[in-house]
Amino acid sequence: MLTSIVQDAIRKSLTENPKTWEHDRSKTIGASEIGQCARKVWADKKFFPKDAGFVESRGALTRGNIIEEKVFVPALRQRFGKRLLKAGRSQTTFILGKLSATPDSIVYPLKTRELGFDHGDCVLIECKSRDPRARQGELPEHYRLQAQVQMGLVRKLSKGTGKLEPTHAIIAIINASFLDEVEEHIVKYDEEVFTNAMYRASQIMAATKFEEMRPEGYIAGGKECEYCPWAIRCGQQRKAVPGHAGGSSIAVEPQLLAELDHLASRVKMAQNDVSEAETFARAAMEDLKARMREKDLNGFRGNHHKVSWTAVKGRTSTDMEALGKACKAVGIDVEDYQKEGTPGDRVTVTALGE
Repeated sequence: MLTSIVQDAIRKSLTENPKTWEHDRSKTIGASEIGQCARKVWADKKFFPKDAGFVESRGALTRGNIIEEKVFVPALRQRFGKRLLKAGRSQTTFILGKLSATPDSIVYPLKTRELGFDHGDCVLIECKSRDPRARQGELPEHYRLQAQVQMGLVRKLSKGTGKLEPTHAIIAIINASFLDEVEEHIVKYDEEVFTNAMYRASQIMAATKFEEMRPEGYIAGGKECEYCPWAIRCGQQRKAVPGHAGGSSIAVEPQLLAELDHLASRVKMAQNDVSEAETFARAAMEDLKARMREKDLNGFRGNHHKVSWTAVKGRTSTDMEALGKACKAVGIDVEDYQKEGTPGDRVTVTALGE
């Protein structure tokens, strides 16, 4: 196999020369982190041991730093001149309690409606980059929360000066392949969201055990888990079944029993809601397809939605029964090549009576 000299060199360089910060990031939760899985953030701040064999990729992070330094900052500097503050080498970290933020840039003072919307005299502009293959349109919620935290910290720590009190943030998402293609999203400051973020940060930092934190990445569908250094440990903890034998025959004290029964009721109600929602979604989809079929349409762009209807090839699979017979005919035992999958768990909630 050909040795990857350049790839190995780049990965080694990015790992050994990460971006440095003036403050101890383990003492606070950054604006870009506060919207991530609480268990993941806690593990990172507490230096919890990572999964064996986990290799961190810093490629996307480095890409973002390069675009910010070489494209974003020079472009805004050219447009706003000295009004571009806290950008590039002048970036400033704002710290309050257990929250911190290092905005990419702040523009002050602004002229009336200079940016095409009612923005006050100060706006925060955040730089993001995205893979061109990624879906466009909806702003990720953790980006929105990051902007709220940044604005909140700048406002709190600049209060009384008459300066740097942004009412809005612009999140600019730059196409990493075509740098002149940029999505721009406007986020209006919300004091309540910022207050909740402050509370969330203090709760995470106050926790003392891994299992105290909810596995929010898993709860949200598991996308965040794909890149998490603690995904295996988290999965083991989530799937660990108590060893107390006896099941439902074990006597449980009344107060605990009522609490568990309430939680089980929530699970059952949620499962029923999901089932009803899936039925409704299938019915709505069939209505849409029937109307499009009636008008011989396989797509359209409306005022609110774009729809594309395409044929999808069937997924290739192996006929295990036929394979087993073929192997047996030549003296091969298929069971010799079987392996056990990752252990899991199952919780069955059954409603009693009504």
